[in-house]
Parts: sequence; structure tokens; C-alpha cells
Amino acid sequence: MKYFWFLSCLLYAFFNTSSIQAQSLSGKVLDDNSGNPIPNLEIKINDQIVFSDADGKFYYQADAIGSQTIIIESNSFNSYTLDVSIEDESNINLGIIFLSRKETVTRTFDDNYLIDQRQLDNFEIDGQQVSSLLSAAWDPFGSLADYNFSVTRFNPRGLAQNHSQIYLNNLPFNNLGDGRYFWSLWGGLNDVLRVRYSQYGLNSTDFSVGGMSGALDIDMRAASQRAQTRLTYSISNRTYTNRAMLTHSSGLSQSGWSYSFSVSKRWGNAGYIEGTYYDAYSYFASIDKKINDKHSLNFVAFAAPTIRGRGSSSTAEMYEVLDDNFYNPNWGFQNGKVRNSREYRTHQPVAMMRHDWQLNDNSRITTTIGVQTGHFGSTRLDWLEAADPRPDYYRNLPYASINNPVAAEAIAEELRSNVMARQINFDELIAVNQQRQYLVRDPNGNSANNYLENISAYIIVEQWFDNRKIAFQSHINHQFKDNLAFNAGIQIQYDRNHQYKILDDLLGGSFYLDIDDFALRDFPDDYSIVQNDISQPNRLLQEGDVFGYNHY
Repeated sequence: MKYFWFLSCLLYAFFNTSSIQAQSLSGKVLDDNSGNPIPNLEIKINDQIVFSDADGKFYYQADAIGSQTIIIESNSFNSYTLDVSIEDESNINLGIIFLSRKETVTRTFDDNYLIDQRQLDNFEIDGQQVSSLLSAAWDPFGSLADYNFSVTRFNPRGLAQNHSQIYLNNLPFNNLGDGRYFWSLWGGLNDVLRVRYSQYGLNSTDFSVGGMSGALDIDMRAASQRAQTRLTYSISNRTYTNRAMLTHSSGLSQSGWSYSFSVSKRWGNAGYIEGTYYDAYSYFASIDKKINDKHSLNFVAFAAPTIRGRGSSSTAEMYEVLDDNFYNPNWGFQNGKVRNSREYRTHQPVAMMRHDWQLNDNSRITTTIGVQTGHFGSTRLDWLEAADPRPDYYRNLPYASINNPVAAEAIAEELRSNVMARQINFDELIAVNQQRQYLVRDPNGNSANNYLENISAYIIVEQWFDNRKIAFQSHINHQFKDNLAFNAGIQIQYDRNHQYKILDDLLGGSFYLDIDDFALRDFPDDYSIVQNDISQPNRLLQEGDVFGYNHY
């Protein structure tokens, strides 16, 4: 009998599409600042009192039709009042009610160190290896720890990023290969990423079975965004210098439509480390249509195209000679402008469609399908039968002349006094490439087939790590009673990673020869061994050509 009762309830949840004919009010109460549910909140409706559950939901069975007054008062939140009219045999779902916190400041550590909870909204970070504040679910300690300590490879509870589950609009977004995710794919969209649901630790949620370090879902529906038009300009001395952001959200109209748009630009010449310029854009569009009380559709598209000059470590000798721990060997000047040989370039747009089906007051089905495409690349210098162009190459440093103290001191002084000596001289590399005539030797050893060609000695290559993702998730949530709920779902993910290398910039030359420079040192007279591609010996590469490796 028990099994029959359970099966009947489950089948009812899936297939019943008619509303319960009752005079009732229901809704969900969330923190306007964090998007988190507010549990155990006293809600007064006319002369009756109900309480929100752990998910912030409340339900009220009306005794009679007519006007109903909802009053919510709390010590922590500003009061809220709403008049609702219940018609005969109506079942009204008020949706999400956002409550704003009263103006308070949280004191932490000691009286001299203050954390204003309101200021945490504006933190943002775009590094590839740095967890954003979004993962902290607005907890002050977690926020500050993630932001300041993650660059030192600090992990809360010692669990790496791949132990956290990240969802966007109920769609899983962890990479299937290594479990990681990159906040930079949606950086700069702070205004439309505030509605979040999180769970710490290995606990199940409405949208996931959870991860060892928790799970987080960011609600991107336009109907979940508060109505606003907001223009923001920020100045920073970290990843970027300037940020401008424009956001407009309509709220839900009487016709059932709602939309939300956000665009931003972040830019800067350098942070603490020279040559680490930053140029990033972000765009976001979300459109909702509430078809009726049961069904609503949502479409979302967003991306954050970014170009970022990178810093990297150097030798201890270089730091000591320059007395500068922020020295960056990757950049230099080209035609008087700063250029970095190592850049991150990314543009991976995402599009998704979501359907919400409210079966009844206690049951709902959420279904989302989405795709991600685009590029993620990283550039670097490469060279063929030429001197190492890196300014911190060990043979260019004073220690290489340790047996000649006068020469060693002269090299050190040149590095300290001449910025061109400690950076990459792109103009010089271009001049070398334009004048170079390289003898291309016949791979079969026939010297009669040798010829001269303008082959670049130095080039910029770009390593691409492209991820094509298709994801689908559908899940049902049914609340039998206050202490008994049923969650189930299906999740399908498909990732295809394409890793390859292209010739990005010939730096003034006409071609680049596709041979192995290291093999050439060991076998200078055998061109059949030094070929990178034996199906195309002595292949002459041009900008945009794929070479070196190309696999899925």
C-alpha cells in the first residue's frame, strides 16, 4: 500500500497539468542583496501568520475571497506590505519577493577592521586561476579569503575548484575534462549575476546532487532581475584600471514579457606589473515570456571577450639586479607602443533556453539546454635558428660572465639603466625578419634543390584550447510536506576540446619554416629527420596556419 501511494504521488507530479482549485497565496522570500532564501520569516496575512520554510517558501490557505494584505516585518530586513485580491477559486503565486536588509555594518576581527556587507557586491576578479567572490555566497570570511588568498593557491577546506559544482540557469558548467570552470567567461556582468542559490559541503540541492565543496546556481532569468537602469563606473588598481557598465532590466510586465540587458568594458594599461594591459568587453541578454501561471520560457546569451597581457616569473638574478620583484620579461615596445608576447585571448559565447513548468503548488519541472563555443588562446614567442630573444635568458645575464667581473658589472648596469635591454625589442625582431634570407635545404639531400627564402627568425604563435559544450538538464522537485521532499532529474553533458597551435604573427617576415629547431642542432646535415610534418616536408607557413599539433 505504501509503494502504491508513493507511485501515485510521483505519477501525479509528472502528468497532472491542472491547477488545484483553491483560494490560496504562495511565494518565495529572498534576500535582495545576496539572493539567498530567508527561512523562518514571520509573514502576516490579514489576521493569520505563516512562516517561510528553509527555501524561503510560504503558503497561505485563504478562508474567504477578497482583498488580502501581506505584511512582512523583521529585525534584519526592511518591512514589506502588499495588497492582493483573491478571486473565486483562484490560486495566486506571488513569485519571488525580495527584501532589502536594514543598513548595518558587520564588524570582523577587531574594531579597527570593518567590513561593510554592502561593499561586497562590487568585488570582481577575472583571473583564470582565481575563484571569484561568487563562490563565497556572500559570506564575509569566504569572500575575503577567496579574493585575497586564492592567488597563493589557498583552497577552502583544502578542496580544489573541481570539487565545487557550478550551474548557470540550472545548467552544469564544470569542464568534463578536469572539473574546473572559469569565472572570466562571464566576468563584468555583476549586475545580472546577483540571484544565486548555494550549498556548502556534500549536500543535495534542488538543482544538483552537490559537490564535495558545495554547489552554486546562478539564476539568469530576466524575470528574476529587479527592475532597474544602472550605469556604473569604477576605478581599480588590480586586474584592470577602469570599468564602465550599463544594465537595464524591465521587470515582469502585465503582458508576461520581461527582459534584461547588460554591457560592460574593462580596460587598463597595466597593474602592479608592467606590460599586463587589459582589454575586456562583456555582453548579456535575457528575455522571458510567462505564457501562463504554469509555463514560462527564458532565453539567455552572454560572453566576455578579453585580451590580457600576462606576467610571468623570471630568474632570481634578474630580480636582484633590477631590485624589482615585479619585473615582467614578456613585454616590450613596437613602434613606441607596449606589446606583450604572452597574451590570453578568449571569447566563448554561451546561449541557453530554459523552461519552467509549475505543475502545482508543490511540484515543478525545470528544463534547460545550452551550448558554448568560441576560442580560448594563449600566445608566446618562438624562433628558428636564432638567438634566444628573451631578455632574462641566462646567457644574457651577468652570471654568464662570472669569470670576467668587469664585463658582468657592465651587463648589470646596462640592464638597470636601459629599459630596452631588459625588455623584448619587437622593432629589432621585425628588422631581423625582414632582412633574413634563409637557405631552405632539400629534405632528400639534393643540394641542387636548395633555395633562399625570406624565413622569419622570430614569430608569435598562439596555442588554442577550444571547448565546445552542449548540456541538458531537466529535474523535478516535489514537496510532499514540510519535512519530506522528492528531487529527481536527468543530466546530459557533451564536451569536445580542440587543442591546436597556429602561427599568429610573422613579425615582418614572409614565411616560417616548419622544421624542428632542436633536431636541427643534432642532425644539421639531415633534413629528412628535422621535419615536423613528414607529409609536407619544408612546409612554408603563413599567418593563420595550423602547425605543431592539432587534436581533439
